[in-house]
Amino acid sequence: NFHSPLKYAIYQHLLHSILPFLAYLGLVFYQIISKNFLLFSAVGFLSIHSSCGKCFFIKILSTTFIDK
Repeated sequence: NFHSPLKYAIYQHLLHSILPFLAYLGLVFYQIISKNFLLFSAVGFLSIHSSCGKCFFIKILSTTFIDK
């Protein structure tokens, strides 16, 4: 039981860093097609490095596609 909090912390870190990053890569590909790569890459980079990347990323995702 000593290692279970550590494993949970690692799992939470992966959940909040890798999943938004994979979704970010998909949106970068979308933005390259839409020719808005430079602006969105800066915003997406901030979403990865925010304190809660997943929540911030969902906001960007919703606003980006609503504006289109």
